[in-house]
Amino acid sequence: MRHLALNLGAIFSFLGVVMSLIMGVIFLAKSDFIYGMLLLVVSAPMCLALAVVFDYVGDRMRRDIMEGRVRGRHDVIDTPWEDDPDHV
Repeated sequence: MRHLALNLGAIFSFLGVVMSLIMGVIFLAKSDFIYGMLLLVVSAPMCLALAVVFDYVGDRMRRDIMEGRVRGRHDVIDTPWEDDPDHV
């Protein structure tokens, strides 16, 4: 489920880049300079950075699973809450 969420996040972030660029150009054409430049200069790079991060994390998780470097609950030992029955 985490892989699906990361893939959807990357796709939506990339679509956000496209929408920010389109809306920025539209607002610049409508003579709304501040909002248009805000979309082009701030929003588009931020969405692009999110897309890159989501893609990197998803790729890194896939590599860890294929190489067998994934730790499960049975691997966690010597924790303070290990023998605490009230800890959920």
